[in-house]
Amino acid sequence: MKVVIVTGASAGIGKGIAVYFASKGFAISITARSQEGLEKTKAECVAAGCPEEKIVITAGDLTVMETCKKIVSNTISKLGSIDVLVNNAGFGIIGYLETFSMEDYDKQMNLNLRTVHQMTTTALPEIIKSKGNIVNISSICSQLSWAMSGMYCVSKAALDMYTKCLSLEMGPKGVRVNSVNPGLVETEFQIRAGLCTADNREETLGGFARSHPIGRGGKPQEIAAMVYFLASAESGFTTGSIVVVDGGRSVGIAEDPNNFVINK
Repeated sequence: MKVVIVTGASAGIGKGIAVYFASKGFAISITARSQEGLEKTKAECVAAGCPEEKIVITAGDLTVMETCKKIVSNTISKLGSIDVLVNNAGFGIIGYLETFSMEDYDKQMNLNLRTVHQMTTTALPEIIKSKGNIVNISSICSQLSWAMSGMYCVSKAALDMYTKCLSLEMGPKGVRVNSVNPGLVETEFQIRAGLCTADNREETLGGFARSHPIGRGGKPQEIAAMVYFLASAESGFTTGSIVVVDGGRSVGIAEDPNNFVINK
């Protein structure tokens, strides 16, 4: 049974990824800060077909190296190997660049970049042994500029380059490294980032969703399906790729056809 580690797996896209891999016969190692959230994800993984004894939970702060070491140690001792690492944990801080504090800068970069590097370098010896692969969860914000989200965009652009550079180094060792860059996926992420509240979420995110050419936001399982494909043998010739899954949003903003008047 192959083994996947999923970070930020207590909710949202991370939970969706863990449950999807569970449905495909993987043993699951999940981590996040919330023990309660991880227990809920575990229950969904069991419901998806993963035996309870093949699920490992490690709660903790990924910005702390000791947490990363504990995740890898727990995974190896209980599941025996690491075949796939999904670096999903991340966070967005809203604010204009001219007033963005150094404290917020450190928090943004630590959560979106330092955690990826710490988790990756800690797990890599085992991933090299298994000839496995890494999938980083980035964002279309790495390629599009957004007012009040500048530092988040910078952190994700850096993550994309990290993915590309690591793929060059790891290719000769038999390890593939790719990135999935979602558009809007309606999860708790937007509330935590301050884009909306629980009360106005539907109204606020509805406008964002309609800006996608496909006419809606994404679902966690749609992101999970792409992550699984990149982690599978079906994509064995794919590495260093930045794969956009965004309903067409990075192509442009959807327009209401009713707004167009064609003069004949």
